[in-house]
Amino acid sequence: MNNPTKLALILLACSVLVYFGFDVSSVDQKRAEEIRKKNLLVTGIENIKMAADARLNASQKAELQELNLIHQQSTDDSSQIESLKKITGFWYSQKEFELSGYHAEEIAKKQKSSEAWSNAGMIYFEGIDQAQDEKRRLFCYQNAETAFQNAQSLEPSNPEHELYQALCYVKVPGENPMKGILMLRDLESKFPEYMPIQINLVKLALQTNQLDRAKSRLIKILEKKRDLAEANCLMVEVLSKLGEQDQLSEYKKFCNLKI
Repeated sequence: MNNPTKLALILLACSVLVYFGFDVSSVDQKRAEEIRKKNLLVTGIENIKMAADARLNASQKAELQELNLIHQQSTDDSSQIESLKKITGFWYSQKEFELSGYHAEEIAKKQKSSEAWSNAGMIYFEGIDQAQDEKRRLFCYQNAETAFQNAQSLEPSNPEHELYQALCYVKVPGENPMKGILMLRDLESKFPEYMPIQINLVKLALQTNQLDRAKSRLIKILEKKRDLAEANCLMVEVLSKLGEQDQLSEYKKFCNLKI
């Protein structure tokens, strides 16, 4: 058999192997990818825990060891939840929001309530602002998003869960920077009387220096709820930036500021 014929047969054999082996290879690749992602997730929380442990002093390590021992010795769901709450509180007091949120999430998995998922989400949400490292910040963001989604699925009539989902997207815009803003506006149309949405839209207007828009929103809010402290404090901030000092006193008294 001459060389060109050999080469043609080799190429044909390769083509057949590639053609018939493609589906199997794809399945293997998908499985490998799933395993890789799972391992990354486990490694991620383990790495976070190792780093957090290294930041504890001897007294704190002893306290944590005792809390973990109590949890390991817990034999029923009720006592396990109580021990997890203490571990959650311990890590929260250390400002280790990833680990505090992680243990709050373990509680939510046991309790299966919107309140428990919301609590976990709120801890992670705080971590988005507090985390110094970008990886830690993203860990908090991703888990906050999931926790609020779980809370919403269990209690869809409560706008708070969707509000905090939207605020997650505002804080970490990702590929769609308008996602959070559009979500807030949609929520405003669905729940026009829900003050937390209005207040957060005011804050966003302030952040983007849309002072007139912030002021007009605050006027509407205060027409409905004159003594709402947070709205009055925001109005003081807006008027100060607009240079309208003569109007400050009436809002300061509700904001509990010294005139």
